[in-house]
Amino acid sequence: MKFFRPFILISCSFLLSTASLQNLFASDTSDLASSPSLANPKKKNKKHKETGPVNQLSEMNGRKLIYYHFPYPESLKPAVEFWKKIYAEYDKDDSVIHDTRYFVIYSVVNVNQKEETDANDDLSLTPSTRKSQIAQEKKRILEILLKLSQGEYDPKELTGEEARIYHLFDTIEDPYKFVNASDENRIRSQRGQKDKFLEAIPASGKYLTEIEDILISKGVPWEISRLPFVESMFNLQARSSVGASGIWQFMPYTGRLYMTVNGQVDERNDPIDATHAAAELLKSNYEQLGNWALAINAYNSGLQTLSNAKAAMGTDDIGVIIQSYEGGVYKFASRNFYPCFLAVLEISNHYKNYFGELSRAPKMAYESMTVEAPIRLSELASSAGVELETLRAMNPAYHSSFFYSSKEFPAGKSLKIPPASKEKFVEALKEIQERKEALSSIAKY
Repeated sequence: MKFFRPFILISCSFLLSTASLQNLFASDTSDLASSPSLANPKKKNKKHKETGPVNQLSEMNGRKLIYYHFPYPESLKPAVEFWKKIYAEYDKDDSVIHDTRYFVIYSVVNVNQKEETDANDDLSLTPSTRKSQIAQEKKRILEILLKLSQGEYDPKELTGEEARIYHLFDTIEDPYKFVNASDENRIRSQRGQKDKFLEAIPASGKYLTEIEDILISKGVPWEISRLPFVESMFNLQARSSVGASGIWQFMPYTGRLYMTVNGQVDERNDPIDATHAAAELLKSNYEQLGNWALAINAYNSGLQTLSNAKAAMGTDDIGVIIQSYEGGVYKFASRNFYPCFLAVLEISNHYKNYFGELSRAPKMAYESMTVEAPIRLSELASSAGVELETLRAMNPAYHSSFFYSSKEFPAGKSLKIPPASKEKFVEALKEIQERKEALSSIAKY
């Protein structure tokens, strides 16, 4: 079953994932434009202030968050508005057909289906029925744009659908707008993400406060804690086809620069460990690029790409770079990464305005302990009176074989355990070690 929903608007989409390139709002935007966070206290920044916009996502409880004024150039508003619609209005059954530069939305292909996919581009991995319908709709739109690009017509004599598409461009002043838009590579489909956002807001409750605190402790604006909405929608199981993993979607090579990534331990999959790494990477980007907008963009497309863009354009203005830089891997995904961040920042901080009340997961409480001797975690959990599944959920960086086989957990590794349980675990470790020693002594005889 399908139908098309046309729209008359000019707006600024895709769930961007750093998988492809590591390192690849409510009612108004006044809050975002006026809301400054302590990024680097050593640098002058007149935009810092201790009061900010309404923040419906962060736990306050006496915490004083300093807001950061992320640049929001007028040129980026169409892109940001487009992504807000993708994240907050359209779901996985909606494929939005749009222009990649003007962000005109031509129509929406809706397919009611049950198949699940993590595809970001509708033409790559989605079911054939959707691909066929999208291809047909793109062809239909292209034919109309080609006619409009020729310019030999009286607007009053256009058919209803031709006139509708013609007027989508009314506020675009580019004299070559129809010529540019008639490039078939400019007509793109983007799948809606509202259903994922509705799951991500509740899921974020488990880790978000600690993520914010980690960023703040490292001199990174706490608002960048919203970047996992772009990268993974706070899905701990997020894995990309090119190897990115975890809520921050680190690629293996980049991950190894900041944490342990191997066949047995992959700290990219632990939201807390990965946040420490992301903070270090973002701070390094900031120190080399000079502002947080470029640092965020570099998280997706790489530091070198943004350094090249800054040098080539002769500016560090994120709006100019996004609109005009064409070098290397700086394509659609890269140039939309920062607008996506602005969109999720607005939506997440005002999520009740978009989605209503949502029940959020409680903050994960834990303490850490170092395991002094090799031990089977199933035996440790049993002796400490803790469900093995609980221990597994708290330690996603470790391979499942440590939990569900006789493989011993290595000495010297840190383990997250339930709060107020350290004494029980220490006692359990002691008892297990004593049993091992007793058995070893018996075996000698």
